Amino acid sequence: MLKTTPEELACPREDLSVAGKEELRKWLLDRVQTLLGLLTGILETVWDKHSVTAATPPPSPTSGESGDLLSNLLQTPGSAKLLNQPIPILDVVSEYICSLALECLAHLFS
Repeated sequence: MLKTTPEELACPREDLSVAGKEELRKWLLDRVQTLLGLLTGILETVWDKHSVTAATPPPSPTSGESGDLLSNLLQTPGSAKLLNQPIPILDVVSEYICSLALECLAHLFS
């Protein structure tokens, strides 16, 4: 359903009435926040399941100035933890689930 609904909006069937298209569009817009939360929750769950927790190294003494975006990002507690982790290797089922979730996100954004 999450994949089909945005596809129908982007390329509606010929037999779908104008009222049906508008109803589908309104339904989707009313639920975008919920849908984005569900999809990102799925991706976060897979990430948490497969990621390796590693200690965050201290910032380098030679790393950038106060205006350096990357340095600021790395010093943000939640971001540093995420950016310093290796990309997890996924099993076949998790890879398929992530692929579908990302396809749904792409359809929502397009």
